[in-house]
Amino acid sequence: GFFDIIKTKFFLIVLGIGGIVMAFRHYIKQPSGRLQFEKSLFRLPKVGYIFKAIVVERFTSQMAILVESGVPILYSLDICQRMIDNKQCEAIIAEIKNNVREGKLLAQHMSESDFFPPLTVQMILIGEETGELGKMLKKVAEYYQDYVQTVMKRFGIIFEPIMLVFMGGVIGVIVVAMFLPIFSIAQLGGGK
Repeated sequence: GFFDIIKTKFFLIVLGIGGIVMAFRHYIKQPSGRLQFEKSLFRLPKVGYIFKAIVVERFTSQMAILVESGVPILYSLDICQRMIDNKQCEAIIAEIKNNVREGKLLAQHMSESDFFPPLTVQMILIGEETGELGKMLKKVAEYYQDYVQTVMKRFGIIFEPIMLVFMGGVIGVIVVAMFLPIFSIAQLGGGK
């Protein structure tokens, strides 16, 4: 019955899936849609923290390169805001820029935003107070780089057996679908 539905309504199913994908892509291209999508990604249990860690690593590594190269902090923040490719982080960086213009520390708005983990905020605060901001940003970036690589390796190790079981199930369904008609024909032939 399932294969009959796929045969008769194949084009409708393909068009429906294509329409959903196109609508979703259009929604994500809009700034408000992309912001909502990113927020929902960050709210996912376990996986959301990994996505956030990737964004924090990208921000801190870019800032570290710029600050160590002697680029002023406001220009560094402006460049990072354009390069970060995350709407939620871009809005937070814009607020951080406004605070820095007013003479406040980088870490002050970072801690208020609840986007950056406390470790990152503390390291950046120490870097600002000691005048070693570039080095501290580099250490934070290295930490999150190691964290993301470790999580991805673990995910790969966990995902391999799940993929094997899934592929075994797919092959099992195909084999049953192939041999079921043969067994039916054999029973019909044996009954005569």
